[in-house]
Amino acid sequence: MHSGAEHVEGVPPEWARCVRCGYAIVGLRPDGVCPECGLGILASWPQWELRECHGAYIRHLFDELGALHGVASIVGLAALVGVGTTVLSVTVSGDPRMYVLAGGIASACILSGIALGQLFQLIKHLYKHANSNWTYGSSLRRCMKLGVIVIGVGEVVAFVLGLLAFVYASQVGSAVILIGAVLVFAGLGLIHLNGMLYAAFTLERAGDTRRRSTLTDLSWLLPFVGLIGFPFTVFGVLDWWWIAAVGLLGVAIAAATLARRCTCARGVLRSLMESLSH
Repeated sequence: MHSGAEHVEGVPPEWARCVRCGYAIVGLRPDGVCPECGLGILASWPQWELRECHGAYIRHLFDELGALHGVASIVGLAALVGVGTTVLSVTVSGDPRMYVLAGGIASACILSGIALGQLFQLIKHLYKHANSNWTYGSSLRRCMKLGVIVIGVGEVVAFVLGLLAFVYASQVGSAVILIGAVLVFAGLGLIHLNGMLYAAFTLERAGDTRRRSTLTDLSWLLPFVGLIGFPFTVFGVLDWWWIAAVGLLGVAIAAATLARRCTCARGVLRSLMESLSH
């Protein structure tokens, strides 16, 4: 067994482990291999330049961004269903309105459930790498994990506590549902902001120097657009249906920008993996 005593600059620290077998790779040379399973050290303790990293690590990043893209796509679709339901429920009258509401709410709930499952899959991918708490981008991964937790708490508050309170006291229930909605939107904003940064960060590591739009970087604010108008609904200045539609549209646009950036980053990583394999 290797003693791990080859200490050189840039070697893995004492807590680093091999991603395949869990062997302590502290002090091993970056260009070496794990003495237990033979996996390259760069797969477990990557360098800044992705071109210098092991293909297994690049594949890990590719899968992470794929999970993030999946979350953005499902959330965006759920938001668009919410927008359509909101607008149709206002413009359609009579019995069709009830069918629109029932169908829209059912579809949104199903998609929201799928999105929550995708969010937990995202956490699984973000922490699949044995050294994810210390390698490049660890703070962004922690923030995205926090966003998932905030969304989960918000959904419990809105759909469980809020609906129960609404049955006994409509005003209290409405307030609790609003608090839950704020938490969900805050969690989405947190995931979007850090997801955009993570994708851009990955592109930078891959050597992609294309200039990215500042407006695109600020798209993480879009999920909060609807929340700004909520106080106006309390005083009857604006109809809350339209505020909800604007807020959900903001979520859909933000999700689309995140999905697009993830697609761009995955394309660069795919090209990098192909070039390294030749």
